[in-house]
Parts: sequence; C-alpha cells; structure tokens
Amino acid sequence: MGVGSGLNRGLRSGLGRGAAKRRGLGAGVALIAGLAFPSQSQTAWRDTWTETFLPPGPAGYADEVLVAGDALFLYGTFRLPDEEASLLRWGGSAWEVASWPGIKTVTAAQVSGDLLYITGSNDAFPLEWYLGIWAGDHQTVTVLPTEWGNAQLATIVGGQAYVTWGRYRDGVRRSWIARADTAQSWVIEPPTDARHRALEHRGRLFVASGSESWADPDGSDWTRLSVAVGDSLVPLGSDLPLVLEDAISDGEAIWVSSSRFTGSDWRNELWSWDDAGWRSHLLPPELQTSFSRLEVSGGRLHLLTGSEDGAAIWRRDAKADEWERLAINTYPKNSRVSDIDEWGDNLVVAGRFSSIGGVGALNVALRRSDGWSPLGAGEGPDGTVSHLVQAQEGIWCAGEFRTLGRHRAPRLGLWDGDTWRIPPAPPIDDIWHCSTREGALYLFGLPARDDTPGDPSYPVSWSLRGEVWTPHPGLESRTVSLGTALLGSDFYAYGSFTDQSGQASVLAKLVDGEWRPVAGAPGGIVVSASAYRGELFSVGRMAFSHAGATDDSPAATWTGMNWEPVSTPFVDWPSGVRATPRAVIAHGDLLLIWGDFDYVGDLYSPAVVAWDGERYRAFGQGPAGSPLPREIDQVCVVDATVFAAGVFVDHENAPTRGVYRWDGTRWTLIAQTDDRPVRAMQSFQDRLLIGGESVVRDLDLVETATRISSTALSPLQSMIQVEPNPIQGAFRVLLATPLRAGAKWSIHDVSGRRLGGEAVAAGSGSPRVLTFKQDDLDRLGVSRGVYFLRVAEGERTLAARIVVIR
Repeated sequence: MGVGSGLNRGLRSGLGRGAAKRRGLGAGVALIAGLAFPSQSQTAWRDTWTETFLPPGPAGYADEVLVAGDALFLYGTFRLPDEEASLLRWGGSAWEVASWPGIKTVTAAQVSGDLLYITGSNDAFPLEWYLGIWAGDHQTVTVLPTEWGNAQLATIVGGQAYVTWGRYRDGVRRSWIARADTAQSWVIEPPTDARHRALEHRGRLFVASGSESWADPDGSDWTRLSVAVGDSLVPLGSDLPLVLEDAISDGEAIWVSSSRFTGSDWRNELWSWDDAGWRSHLLPPELQTSFSRLEVSGGRLHLLTGSEDGAAIWRRDAKADEWERLAINTYPKNSRVSDIDEWGDNLVVAGRFSSIGGVGALNVALRRSDGWSPLGAGEGPDGTVSHLVQAQEGIWCAGEFRTLGRHRAPRLGLWDGDTWRIPPAPPIDDIWHCSTREGALYLFGLPARDDTPGDPSYPVSWSLRGEVWTPHPGLESRTVSLGTALLGSDFYAYGSFTDQSGQASVLAKLVDGEWRPVAGAPGGIVVSASAYRGELFSVGRMAFSHAGATDDSPAATWTGMNWEPVSTPFVDWPSGVRATPRAVIAHGDLLLIWGDFDYVGDLYSPAVVAWDGERYRAFGQGPAGSPLPREIDQVCVVDATVFAAGVFVDHENAPTRGVYRWDGTRWTLIAQTDDRPVRAMQSFQDRLLIGGESVVRDLDLVETATRISSTALSPLQSMIQVEPNPIQGAFRVLLATPLRAGAKWSIHDVSGRRLGGEAVAAGSGSPRVLTFKQDDLDRLGVSRGVYFLRVAEGERTLAARIVVIR
C-alpha cells in the first residue's frame, strides 16, 4: 500500500472518525461563513498562495477544521497546559476548549449550516454516548440508546443526524447506522471486515462500503455504493474490485478514492459516480502513490496528501479533469494536511505540521490577503534572512539567499512595500552587518572570493548609493566588525579591531571614507552599542587597565572623547558567574539590555533588563502568571512600544517561541513562530517585519493596535475624527475625504482582536460620515473600555482611538 493510503487507513479506521465533516454543495458554489455564494469571485485570491497563521497553534494534531456561522473549530487530539482536548474553538486571540455538559471526549464533529453537531462520551460513564448540537451560544445534549456502543456521527441529511456504531455479536463484528432521534436502524452489509463512509448527496443518504484488508490481496477486494431507501440500503451499479479509502460528494457526483494491488505495490485510483454510472479519473504520478483524503472546498474537489516527503493540497480543474498542485509544503517530512475549509474570505488548513509554505505554523494555518504572511506574496528570499534595515526608499533585506522569487539576488534585496528590487551584486560573500546613513547602505563582511585572491579572513566595508558600490578601507588588519552606531554626526563601527601598529580597540570611526580605530579604547569586543543620553553605551567584554591590572567590564560608555566602564550586576543563576549581555537598544528614557543572564543583582529578570542611567531594574515581569522572557532573539521599538522575539515561559515554565508585545503591564503573544530563532526584526510603514531561516514575514501593526497612540495618530487627526468621544451611545466618524466602494471599517479591542466590521457597498455613494448606533455596539460586543477604529481604503489606512463609557 502507498504511504498516503497507509496514513489514511491509520487515521480513519472505524466508522465515524474522519467522516465528520462532509458537505454536498452544488457545482460552482462555495460555503462562506454559512452562506452560499458563486465561487468564481471567491477563488481568485486562492491562485496566489500565501499563508498566515492563527497564533498560537495547538500542540498535537488536527483532523478537521469546521466553520459554523462565524465560529471556527478544530477537531483532533490536542495537548494543552492543563489538559488534553479533542475539540477547540478559536476565541479571537487563542484556542479554547469547546465543551458540552457531560461530554468529555468528542468522537466526531460535523457542520450543517450554522449548527455544529458532535458525538462524544463522558469518561466517568464510558457506556453512555451523546449527541450534542451547538447553535451560537446555545448547546443541547441528547443521550443515545445504551446499545449504541462507541457511537460516532456519520453525516447529516436534511437536518437529521445519522450515527454509526459497531460491536461484536456471536464472535462477528457487526455495524449499524441509525437516525439519532430514533432507535430504528438497519445493518450495513457486509457486517465484517468492512469500511464505511456515510454522506449526503442531493439531499439523500448514501453509504460507500468496502474492504480494508491489510493482508495480501486475494482477489476479494471490493467497493460498493448504496443509497438509503426507507430503512434499507440499495446497491447502485456493480461493485469495484478495489479497497475503499474515502468518499465525498461535490453536489454533482460522488467521488470515491480507492487502492488496487498491481502485483508489486499498491496504487491509488479515483472514481466518480453520477446518474451515468461509474467513471475512472487519471491521477498525476505523485498522487498514484500518496494522498490521504478527499475534500470539497469552494465547490471544487481537493486531494490532501501526507507522505515521507511532506504534504500538499491538489485542486481539480473540472473542465479539463486535471490536477493543480497548490504551493504548500509542510514540515517536517512526515507531516500531513488533514482538512481545509473556508472561514469568511480566508482558507484554514489543519493537520500535523510545524511549518507550511516555508513559514512556521503549528498544526493550523490561515490563508488571507494580508496579515502574518511571507513578504512579497511568496516572492521572498529562498534562504536565511539575518538583517532588516529601514531606508527612505524601503527596507533592505540581507542574508544567506541567492534568489528573490524567480530573480537572482545574491544576499541582498530592497522591499518598497509592494515589490522587491534587486540591486547590483555586492562584492561581499558573507554579510556580517548592514546599516544605512545619509541615503547610503553600508555592508560589512568577507570579500567576494571571485574578486580577492586566496581566502582572506579580514572583513571589508562597502557602501551602496544608487547603483554604485564604494569601498571603505581601514579594516584590513585583524578585525571583527559586528555593527554600527551613530553618535551625533559621528558614524562608528563596533567589534574588535587592531590597527597597523598592533593597537587593540573595540571601536572604529568613519573619517573621510576610511575606518580608523579609536585610540585609547579598551581591548576585547563590543557586541552591541546604542546612543543614550549623548554617549555611546556599549556591551560586550571590554578590558580596562588600571594599577597594572586588567579588569573586564561587560558595559562601558564612549563620550566621543574618553571611555568609562559601567558597573553591572549581571550574573548567571545559580552559578553566580558574571554573564555577558548580547544586545542593547534605546527605549525612551531607558536602555533595554538582553542577554544570557537570569538575575540582575537580587532581581529575577530573565533575558531583559533596563538601565535608567543610574541603576538597573527588571523589565517586563508583569503581574503574577504573566509570560516571562527566557531567550530573547531580537527586540524592536516602534512608536514607544516594545516588541520582543524569542522564547517566553508561562507560570508552569512551559515555553512558547513567538513575537510578544509589551503594553506597559504584561507581555502579550501576538504571533507564534516556529522553532528557529528570529534573526532580524524591523518596522516598516504599518508592518513589523520578521527575518529568519527561510522567509521574511510581516505583522500588521494597526491590526494589533500597536501603532495606535496619541503620538501615532496626531498626523491623522485632520483626516478622521470621532464625535462624540468618549462614547455613551451613538457616535459618528468624520472623514476628510469620501470613501469609495470597497473601503472597509473594523473595530478592534486593545489586544488587536478584530470584533467586527464591513465594507462600503457598491451603489451606496461616497460617504464621508459613518454612523454607529447603540445596536451596532451591542452587536459587536463593545462595552465599557478603550477600542480602536480602523478604516482601510486601497493603500490608505486610518485609525482612531475611541473610549466607551456606557
């Protein structure tokens, strides 16, 4: 049997599990938030594949993704900090356990319209099985007949739930299917060694049955399709000599995936049944040996694969009866895609994976047109991104990559907010650092081997202005350059330098286009520096001589004239050994320092501390139970808001790697990342850009309410105003220029969670005033507190802070 078939058999043995969500929709119709729309207008965004994620993804693995009304659910096996769960609901900022009274373990789930149906059991009474129905905030539970052991939801036809179960009787395993509101049932033939798929097709109940023997084939494999007539199953046409794998309806035909033994191995086959009978469909070579399940999405048939080589989604072109492989590759190799479904204008992908499309995601990914996604709609770098530098014309991206999309771009590219621009190839093979100054890009690294004989170990420095590269000599002696800093009008490179006379220094200054080591500087190395209160605050390991002895200091300041060591209480716990900070960045009146230490004096402050010019103190501890930083990869300050990328731990010391925001009270996870560290982080326009092992990703700062402050909003006050504000009932939003059709407004809470919104409809004119009534606030769930209103029209995004006091 092929690997995909084996995965399918292992995942979907038994009667109900895996047959949980089945929709029979007419051709050319997509299910969007419980309503049917023509699919043509909804499929264009799928043709350019990018991925975005719902942070944080649950540990474990997902079998089903289900959309009931506006609610999103995941069904599978999940490990949470305090418990295990089989059904989760997206709460807007995190996954929450979806529970029904008396039901602990969910065995199957399915959506019909806006209703979510489940079957399950209570571990305290394992002989009792239940049917549950979710309708928004209302839940119902029905106890199923005692004899229905191991009951699992099979399908829903015309609002009627059907349940399957099986047990041994007289040494023979028998299987039944029944309407959940009656004890009436009928036997599915044959009752032994068989696999069954119950599904709805054109408002009627159909059952696909077939052999699922794991033994060597003996010519007895079969697949049968039957329709329910009264209380009986009537076979349709002749049986297929195949092993049944999966079955689904797209509204026009019933599709059956199956396997056939060819004499040496197993091969997958795809068949369809309609009024004309059975028809065989040719599969691409990759799918003949590996695919896991069938799914209908947007009125089109999809094949979800899982194999040793990873996983993918294939989409069928009905007109040509051909298959298109969507650009999804999951990691690791033994990953799988279990299910897909539409959620509003988004496509949700669920399964077992830690990254998808080259971007980190744990078991669930959300595909949409903006938000957390690979930068450049999949046209980004093909390797590690280690530097992101903001410039007037865009943001520079540097690292270990050779291409940007389909274009050759050795190690360097410029993103202008819409497209990538490829500069002339830099004469550097290994970029150590990059920065900008006065409209030029400065690079440090090893010289290109094509341009320099031998294999030099010293770094070189070049700057790019326009299309011209200019060398900057002075680093040709034993030198390690780690970064640059600006103090006043002086441009410095820090690291470890030795001039021609052998004098050691940790700082070099750019003078007349040449780098000159700073005389009188200590030896050792500076790993990071930042201008602070008119001085250059440096961290690393610097050697100061006094009274014939040498003392290493982890921090020092440079005034432009002389060096002064700075006393620090950084220690490792419990060893008590002094630890070296790794990086420093200015944050208002504070200097944030992060590194490999646990204590600052007697203060427990893992990873991040603050220096106010006189003393050190803990930074970002928050109230009891708040996440605490354990490993910090990068820190970025945007409009006085601190973002940190790294590993944070909860009150039970459970680690989560991601991007966090400090709101002055506590750290909040805004996006979970994969297991690889973030190497660069920089703001650009209204985005937070994240560089790492494989891609550059971006996070919408407005959506997370991080750009919305009195400082950030001041340039926009003449363009968007709220009257009255504070709000105690109805209010109006006044715009300086009218909106066009398609413009969207949305309301968010202080964590950035979108509460609701809508688009300006065509034919409604060009409004300059948006009016909100009390009922609108009630519908959105807006109560007392601070919220943010966002208005987006094309490339323009406006935001306003609103205070509700009712």
